[in-house]
Amino acid sequence: MSGKFLSRGDFTYPSSLIDDYEWIVDSFIDGSLGANCLLIYPSNYNECTNCHLDITTGRSNNIYKVGGSTPFENHTLCPVCNGEGRLTINVTDSINLRVYTNPKDWQKTGFNINYPEGSAQIIGYWTDFPKIQRAKFIMINSDLSGFKEFKYIIASESLPWGLRGDRYFAMMIKRTGGD
Repeated sequence: MSGKFLSRGDFTYPSSLIDDYEWIVDSFIDGSLGANCLLIYPSNYNECTNCHLDITTGRSNNIYKVGGSTPFENHTLCPVCNGEGRLTINVTDSINLRVYTNPKDWQKTGFNINYPEGSAQIIGYWTDFPKIQRAKFIMINSDLSGFKEFKYIIASESLPWGLRGDRYFAMMIKRTGGD
């Protein structure tokens, strides 16, 4: 970078152009055009703190553990874990992404490429990319209630996106069969 200009091969453009471009893309992601997306990570399992775990069966022996949160009569189902002996902890995170669900919005080539039904393109910050990689499912527009919620999974590798290629990524996701 020399002065106020960036150069890529034979093409030179002012760095203020990139600043303006990034301001617009940021407002697309974080503003009203962006979608609040819920990332659902694989579940964690913890041993129940209310009852004892039977090592041979891997389930609760339904005997109250002193100091547990909900006392119950021994040899009845533990009210906390329902006799499972473990608690499922669902871990989620919420981020903003730009989501394109219509292929005409992301396909700007002269080629006639068919995308499977349920495909979408997401654009987000590289800082959020590790979260997306760890996620088992992505739910777009998660702040809308009363509508069917579709879960998406990653369908492609990520690509650098934007003029510098170091601030945003683009990736394809596909809808899964379940809610």
